[in-house]
Amino acid sequence: MRPTELLKSRILEPSQGTMEQGTLTPRSNVARGRPRLERAQLPPNWHYMLPESKGYFGPRVVDLGKPNNVGWAQGKCPFHEDPAAAFRVNVKSDQPLWHCFGGCGGGTMVDFHRRLYGLTFEEAVAELLQGVA
Repeated sequence: MRPTELLKSRILEPSQGTMEQGTLTPRSNVARGRPRLERAQLPPNWHYMLPESKGYFGPRVVDLGKPNNVGWAQGKCPFHEDPAAAFRVNVKSDQPLWHCFGGCGGGTMVDFHRRLYGLTFEEAVAELLQGVA
């Protein structure tokens, strides 16, 4: 499949919208009741508009402690039952990162939000930018 066809199939429903002269008509997401923001509609600096990491991760990570001298705070992973605090979040970085040493993986704030709430990339970014999270 060519990149143009892949973009059409991902963003446009079969009978909706056109891709002429660089314009896209995004499909709706009314059935799921969540805000829909296509990648083509993301502002160029969206990653700078994400919420502050300590304020975002604080209520979602059990027993999140104080950050060490390089910015990593430790707590219990929300993705699995573990008596030890094997989950770390970088709260001082421009790019908020997380990592679970219990085997759950790691990533950015958007990855965490996607995994925690079962969202697509676009839905997670839209919720984080709108402050729904």
